[in-house]
Amino acid sequence: MKYEEHYWDRFQILYGLRLVLEQYRSTHRFYLTIKEFIEHNSDIEISYSQFTRYLRGESKLNKEKLSLFRGYLLEKVNIVPDLVIPRIDVDIEAQPIQIDLTNLLSSPSALNFIAYYLCHKERLYDKYDAILTHSEAVPLAIGFSQTLGIPWYSVAYRPPSANPNRIAQYPYLIDQEHVSTLYYLPKKPGISNKRVLIINDYVRKGGLLDVLFRVVEDNSGEVSYLFALIGIGSLWKSLFTELDGRIRILYLLSQ
Repeated sequence: MKYEEHYWDRFQILYGLRLVLEQYRSTHRFYLTIKEFIEHNSDIEISYSQFTRYLRGESKLNKEKLSLFRGYLLEKVNIVPDLVIPRIDVDIEAQPIQIDLTNLLSSPSALNFIAYYLCHKERLYDKYDAILTHSEAVPLAIGFSQTLGIPWYSVAYRPPSANPNRIAQYPYLIDQEHVSTLYYLPKKPGISNKRVLIINDYVRKGGLLDVLFRVVEDNSGEVSYLFALIGIGSLWKSLFTELDGRIRILYLLSQ
């Protein structure tokens, strides 16, 4: 948890509390819930006036009180649906189902919350060396990269015109954060011989994920964990049985 304090900062805790406040009929009701949580976990006292001033952004709390608020958000509140559901546009009438994640992927605060939430709940700290994603899911991957303190790499994929069964001839590009140079294999990207966390926005048939898996294998890396915001249907499930429980999908949609 050595990255916890750095990335779960004061602004994000305040942002999370304001989101939770929307579920209550009044600030006072929310305060009573917070107060009960604090009394069970600490001897610290927070008055109602102090709490309301903090929510309005008029005062700052010390580290101990911020830590209590953080604990409340992580242990007592499912903050992920609060952040994700209003920002996803899903057309279930379309064939295939159409999903627009533009609003979510353009919200750094929401993505940081999701990344932190998953890393904390799944205990992902210090287990991986690099993140691999594709161009559409880069904003989400950045949140995980910052939270875990490991580099991310993006694969830009174009289907091959010849020898489609040879992944080494696929013209995919590897791009690293803060590195402007794009290069082709056989040059080795930073996932070589690394434990890799794959980040994806949504998965339906698993085709793009299959490419990501093979990029890792091509570079002697190991896919250690897979996270996707949305899973559609069940066809993709049979493709990644080797992960044996190391897959996390936040939302499952039937098709």
